[in-house]
Amino acid sequence: MYDHVSGPKFQATVTFAPQGDKTRVTVRMLFESAELRDYTAREFGSVEGLQQTLGRLAEHLHSA
Repeated sequence: MYDHVSGPKFQATVTFAPQGDKTRVTVRMLFESAELRDYTAREFGSVEGLQQTLGRLAEHLHSA
């Protein structure tokens, strides 16, 4: 778990769970309001950004 302390503020929890020979990664972001969540997704592209970050993680793990 970590706190994103610069704007927009939110708390993120990342979990890793084994699934056979793979790992399921779950990211939950808790915002002060649904409006702030929607604003962050719209203005900062947070959904796409997280998908890109997880994609880079997968590439790194495959190359290791």
